[in-house]
Amino acid sequence: MGDQPNNQVGESSNQVGFPKEPSSLSIQFSILTSTNYTIWTVKITAIFKVQGLLEAIEPRTGTVVDSKINGLAIVYLYQGMPEALVMQVAHLSTAKEIWDALKTRFVGVDRVREARIESLQHEFDVLKMKETNTIDDFSTKISQIASKASNLGEPFEEKTLVRKLFKSIPRKRYIAIVATIEQFADKKTMTFHEAVGRLKAFEERSRDEDKLVSGKQEQLIYTYEEWKAKSNNASWERQDGNRIKSKEQGKG
Repeated sequence: MGDQPNNQVGESSNQVGFPKEPSSLSIQFSILTSTNYTIWTVKITAIFKVQGLLEAIEPRTGTVVDSKINGLAIVYLYQGMPEALVMQVAHLSTAKEIWDALKTRFVGVDRVREARIESLQHEFDVLKMKETNTIDDFSTKISQIASKASNLGEPFEEKTLVRKLFKSIPRKRYIAIVATIEQFADKKTMTFHEAVGRLKAFEERSRDEDKLVSGKQEQLIYTYEEWKAKSNNASWERQDGNRIKSKEQGKG
């Protein structure tokens, strides 16, 4: 009975000051690249939360991070970085310093970052779907711009992407599906992928119908040409027959 308070204190201090015991789950570290910084930080942050290391990169004001936590956090960060990048930050002594250095490197200083965001916003605003494009082509362009903006810490909202998609497609070509969606679906809650899926389904169905109509037209044209050819042959046969009859009558 007398030992219970000490155990409780030990557990409490373990939760606050020391990382949790490593789980048996094998942790897969994504490698940081020039294009995946935002999602990489999300994954690393999640791992640090589970392992009790989050304070190493997000320390509370006025607190000193335990050296063991700091050391493990650095090891984990190294696991998610290419070797060339590890060598560039190896001189830094805390996980927080490494974390901030990576942020500066990949997000850029505020002025450069803001200029890049403005450029992407302009590219997004003027983007239009060409008549020769498919929904796949155009949605990929939107996704690429959105991904770049997200890597800069300024992701587009789903409703913004959906609105851009419907606003920029050729209205005449997709008027039937757009009218149906506007009548029966809520574009404010629709996800970008759902909108793309609906438009692609309509596009594929329309393409199949166009092929069917085109095939029937070709068949009609072929039938007409065939009939015309047969008519010409019959006409020639009649003319030949008349000439033969005329010759025979002349002989008689």
